[in-house]
Formats: sequence, C-alpha cells, structure tokens
Amino acid sequence: MVHMDVPGLSIPNSLKNHILVSLIKGGPTTRRLALEYIASNYRPLTEMLQERQLLSIFEAIGANINSRVEYDMLVRIKDTNKDAMTVAVTDAVQRAIRYADETMNWLNKHSIVISRWLVSQNYGSAAVPDDNGATIVVQSGLVASIAFLCVVIGHVFN
Repeated sequence: MVHMDVPGLSIPNSLKNHILVSLIKGGPTTRRLALEYIASNYRPLTEMLQERQLLSIFEAIGANINSRVEYDMLVRIKDTNKDAMTVAVTDAVQRAIRYADETMNWLNKHSIVISRWLVSQNYGSAAVPDDNGATIVVQSGLVASIAFLCVVIGHVFN
C-alpha cells in the first residue's frame, strides 16, 4: 500500500506514513513486516516522506520494539542507511535504539516473574511462555491491522 500510486487511487504520503506507524504499533508480526519494508526500501521512503514523517516512524519503532530480532533489524537499518540519513533522522534512530535497549533490559529482567504471576492467576498454562506473550499480541495486531486496512480502503473508494 505504501508504494501504491495507481492513477485514480493515489494515497497521500501522510497516509503512507500513518500505515507504516500503525503497522509498527500493531504487534510483533506487523512490526517485523514494517521493519523489513523499511530496511528494503529506506532510500525510496526518504524521497517519498518528509523528514518529520521519518522521525515519527523511528519514534514508533523505538517505543514498540520488544524482541532481539526487531532490535537487530533496527540496527541493520541504521548501519545500512547511515549515509542517507539526515542528522535529525540519525538522532531519532539512536534514540530508538536506546529506548529499545531499555525495553529489552526490562523484559529480560521481569518477563519470567510476570509470566509466573499470570499463570498463578489462571491467565495461562503452567508452562512459562518463551515468546513474552507475543502470540496473543500477534493475533490482536492482525485483527486490528485488517480492520485498519478496511477503513483505509473504504475511504479511498468513497
């Protein structure tokens, strides 16, 4: 949808930015897909979006990363595209990495305790999940993403 620009179905850049930010905030699966898209298309995105829109994307990434895979993808985006980043975007990426570091440290420190408490309250199985509860978040994120895309498509065709 972000690169779609069919005559008669033009999607404004602000909506493209909103789609990416929503995917990042949606859950682990949609966030991973958005990160992969950004990693593969960073240079075209810099031509398509304004700097403030790129800043909002990296702000969303930093606030929502909660796995080592996502963290590594962010670092790869930075390392691969640092020569194409403005100073402000580079600073936003660095902030996102610092924030993700804090989140990863917190999760490493507290996830087992939280999982055990949830199990003791009958909110899960006796086994401590190894995905930090990502499965339910993925399911919820997919439902929310599909609903969001339906609304977007409905606005485009109306």
